[in-house]
Formats: sequence, C-alpha cells, structure tokens
Amino acid sequence: MTALGDFSSGDVLTAADMNAIGQKVSFTPSWTGLTVGNATEDWWYAIVQDVLLVQGFTTLGSTSSVTSSIRMTLPASRTMSTNGFEDIGQVTARIGGTSYACIFRANGTSEVYLETQIASGTYLTKSSSGSTTPATWGTGSIIRGSFAAVLS
Repeated sequence: MTALGDFSSGDVLTAADMNAIGQKVSFTPSWTGLTVGNATEDWWYAIVQDVLLVQGFTTLGSTSSVTSSIRMTLPASRTMSTNGFEDIGQVTARIGGTSYACIFRANGTSEVYLETQIASGTYLTKSSSGSTTPATWGTGSIIRGSFAAVLS
C-alpha cells in the first residue's frame, strides 16, 4: 500500500489506499486556559487533501477548571493557512443547564480560540471565553464543537 499522501504518477491505488483517505483519528486536545483534570474528552480529526476536520466534546470534571481564554492547539502538529482571525467552526457550551452559542476562531496558524457570541444591540459580537464567560464553568460543563481548517 502506498503511504497516504505519498501518491505519484503511475501508482496503482488499492481499496486500502482509498479507505485510508480521510480516516478518522482519535486525539486528546492540548488546551491553554483549560485545566483538564478529570474531564472526559472524546475528540477526533480527519485530513482530506489539505482540509483538517475536527469534532468532539470535553465534559469538565470536579478537578477541571477554566482559568483564561480557552484555546486548542491543532492536532497532528499541523498548521492552518489563515489570513488572521477567521471563524472556522461552531461550539455549544453547556454550562449549568444552559446552552451558549460559541465559535471556534483561528488564531494564527496553530491554535483555535473558543469565543462566545454576545447579543448586544442589533448584531451579535464576539468575546473571548474565560472563567466566567459565557458563564461560570463548573463540573459537568460541556464544550462540544467542530471546525474545518485549510492546512498550509
């Protein structure tokens, strides 16, 4: 079998080669601003061509805490091709029984920020997440989301 992404002119692709394209891979996120502690996490990613797809959730446990703006490092030591800050995915933050609409936003080329959407005035605005934004995080709080990013 040819190594995934290592195809060249004249290669004969097998069914196994084709099945490996975009294969789902489980990973444990590397977070900044979030101490995982005894949280439950279930995240996966797939790469199709130069597009990274990520989906999953983290449920905070009794030893988990949010200390500042929540950021996730991209899996598989990959980098994004971005033009600054771009909204690349959706997140639902479930805190204390209330769901909050949030987004994943590209931060440079190797991290995504979890930002909250604030209803103020006529239009939604965005704000960094934090220990009390969009609400006070605690045991049982859930971050569930997905994003797609073009890789460089």
